[in-house]
Amino acid sequence: MDRICLEFINTRWFITHDLHEDPLRDAKKIRDFLDRLGLELDAGLTISPAQMETLISLRDLLFGTVSALDSPAGIPPASLERINRILSQCPQYLELRQNEEGFSAEWRPSRHDWDYILFALTASFADLLFRHDPARIRRCKNADCEWVFYDESKSATRKWCGNTCGNLMKVRRFRQRQKQDRSI
Repeated sequence: MDRICLEFINTRWFITHDLHEDPLRDAKKIRDFLDRLGLELDAGLTISPAQMETLISLRDLLFGTVSALDSPAGIPPASLERINRILSQCPQYLELRQNEEGFSAEWRPSRHDWDYILFALTASFADLLFRHDPARIRRCKNADCEWVFYDESKSATRKWCGNTCGNLMKVRRFRQRQKQDRSI
């Protein structure tokens, strides 16, 4: 499953943890991040402060959309409109290939510019919503974390991003119960 959208959304975490700064406010960190995801910009293209703000705005939009998945109202129409507008900005073509098994076709971007980067991140999110169960896209229940993950557990009841947050929350609940028991 392509999860570059989740990695992108989770860059929020670094603002309050580990780096204590937003990696989307540093052009070198953005390039390194995009390279790690396999998203490359055409040579010579720079990342301007306005483009950094666009990336941050997209991250906020996708995080807000994940949050809206839990609400009875669902995703606001304005959010879907913004997502669709981004998806419409990248020109693509269908590349046909022949191999031993026959033919395959894959959509390719016409250029690797800024619109392509925004498209790839948003398309990954759209793919996660329509090819997989949106109810399994979750935010970690640790309010200090809120890491976004896809719950692949058999029971689909995972609450935390990993064992660290799960154990931390269990210890907090235990200590809270101990504190209540002492006050009685």
